Parts: sequence; structure tokens; C-alpha cells
Amino acid sequence: MKRVIIIFMLILMAAAVSAECESPSLAVSKNTVFCQGNFTMPEGITIEANDIVIDCNNAVIEGAVKGKGFILVNRSGITIKNCIVQGYEQAFYLEGSKDNNIASNEIKDNVVGVYMLNSDNNLFMDNKYSGNDKDWLQTIVNQTTNVPKLTPQPKAPETKQEINVEQKQLPSGLEVAQQLGVAEDYEKAANVVTIERTKTIEGNDLTYNLAVTPNEEVIGLNVYDHYNKPLPKEKVKSERKFSLLNEGMDLLFKLGNVKKDNTENVEYTVEDGATMGLEPVAVASIIKILLPATIIAVNILFGIGVILYLFNMYLKRKK
Repeated sequence: MKRVIIIFMLILMAAAVSAECESPSLAVSKNTVFCQGNFTMPEGITIEANDIVIDCNNAVIEGAVKGKGFILVNRSGITIKNCIVQGYEQAFYLEGSKDNNIASNEIKDNVVGVYMLNSDNNLFMDNKYSGNDKDWLQTIVNQTTNVPKLTPQPKAPETKQEINVEQKQLPSGLEVAQQLGVAEDYEKAANVVTIERTKTIEGNDLTYNLAVTPNEEVIGLNVYDHYNKPLPKEKVKSERKFSLLNEGMDLLFKLGNVKKDNTENVEYTVEDGATMGLEPVAVASIIKILLPATIIAVNILFGIGVILYLFNMYLKRKK
């Protein structure tokens, strides 16, 4: 009799647990436990509230090789755990989001595993990556002050590097420019030059692309990437010429004269950078802005010079 009662209680408990779970939906705004199973969600799952926990309960969330899986825009305090996310262009998409916890998930067979746009202080722990074109891609647009700190986590078997992103206060662009002695040229560039940073993590290597675009024609454009610790020169790889200044704390790329709205892409890789806890801050400096009036005046003077030269040659021949 006791055995029957125990079995009956276990059945009731299993039914209660089953009743508490639910199938994934296009939008989630409360604490949720998904039921186990395979769910095709081509439009992904949008998180519509802060401070909630989503436990996938090992459910498979699958896309159609495009779109986004979990979508967090301007979200904080979100925990997403125990999910198997596959078949998306971006499995986890974070935009303007911070203080979130993405833990114990399996992220596989996506174009990009985790994509973050202007998002920091997010914690990624105990996730497994496999079969993604890129496990991690981060874009910081118009960077001037804070950049996340990267601290590597131990690798799980047959997975790539796991990254823990924590917040750390870094010097402002102006403070970096002052340290470099280019504060005046930095201020000239402040409202003229836009720097868009893209960071890619592959294994232990960090690759940065700085898309540098002036909204006016500029002379003597330099881009500095300032680091919180010295860079070993042999670890830095780039097709562009560069210099390491201040005992390796500052990486300098001289771009020279750049036309209005032309984008110069500065790309370089720091080998084993993910193990170094590197935190770059990019600043630009310019010698001079060529405003339209200045350009016209220079062209006029050049034209006058050419005319005078030709006239002088004519007079010499006439003699």
C-alpha cells in the first residue's frame, strides 16, 4: 500500500512540474520555464521585461539559418539558462543591454553565437560553443569611455574560449589624448571623426576593426588604441604599418589625409589577447580640417599659380 501511495505521489509531482512549464513564445515578459522538446522559432524570442529568469529546461530553440534567437534590446537583469540555441544568424542578440546573465547554454551551428551592440557588464558563464562561424562578435559604436573587461573562463571539452564580460572604468578619450600629448588635435577631431569598433574573438585571439570616418576632409589623421597594459609587439599582427608607443601601452596608426565621408578600416589582431585582460580605448587626432571654403581657396591659389607659371613660360619663349 505504501508503495502505491509513493508511486501516486511521484506521478502527481511529475504532473505538477509538467504543468508549470510552457512552450516558447515570440515574446517573454515574466519568469518562465520552457517545456522540454524541439521548438522551431524562426522569428526568435524577444525579451520584453527586465529582471526575469528564463529556464529553457534543455529545450532546443531552432531558427532557419537567419534572424536572431534570443533578442535583448535595452534589457537588464535577465537570466537565460539551460537552452540549446541553434540555426540562427545570431543566437543571442544584445543591444544597449547590461547586467544580464547568459549561463549554461549550448550555442551551436549559428552564424554568430553571441552578438553584442553597445552592451556591457554582461556575464557569460559555462556556455558551450560548437559549429558556429563565429562564437562571439561585439560592436562598440562611437567609443569614447567604457569598454568591457574580458576575462577568459576555462574551456569545456570540445568548445571554444568562454568569455566573461565585466564592467571596468577606463580613461576617457580626452584623458588618453592628454597622456599622449595630443589633446589639442584630439579636440579638433572630436566632432569630425567617428570611430566604429568591431571586435571578434576566435579562440584566444582578439581581432579589432576600427572603421574611421571623417565628416570633413582632414589632414594628418592619426588613430591611437590605448591599452591598460603593455602589448608585446610580436603579438600584434596587421597589414597596416603601426607603432607601439609608451612602452607598448599605445598602438598608433597614421592614416594621413582622408577625404570627407571616406572610411579607413584599421584591422589588427592581438594573438592570445583574450588571456591578457586587454581593454583598448580608441582616440583620433587630426592636424587640420579642410573646410569647403578652405578647399576652394587652395584650389583657386593653385590655379592662379599654374596660370602665372604658364604665363612666365610664354614670356620666356617670346624673348
